[in-house]
Amino acid sequence: MASILIFDEEADSCNLLRRVLEPEGYQVDTCNESTAALRQIASNPPDIVIAHIRHGSPEEIDMVKRIERMEAGISIITISDYFSESERSLSRDNLLIKPVEIQTIESKVRELLSKRTGYRKQNGSRTLNEH
Repeated sequence: MASILIFDEEADSCNLLRRVLEPEGYQVDTCNESTAALRQIASNPPDIVIAHIRHGSPEEIDMVKRIERMEAGISIITISDYFSESERSLSRDNLLIKPVEIQTIESKVRELLSKRTGYRKQNGSRTLNEH
């Protein structure tokens, strides 16, 4: 089962994404504080981190940079209201600018998992490729 950590200071946003992603078969954890998120990632690296970054928040930007430097192969989806030129280097092709549709997040999760593990959807249910 693929694992996802959702980071957002707003618990309601974390809970919304959890309610959407868990029925899809993902193991979902949430965290509302960047230091706690880094500890959780270090002890139990997820397949994907979905991180809501407040524009100009050095602590949250540093968190994403630290996750990117980890050698655990964690994919990161970064969501924000706005990305400055320097922030655009975060998560490279996985930047989503708010407002973002839930379906866009779901699609990005599936895309990243298919690149990582051969994860695919078959006959309406999600399976892992056996190769």
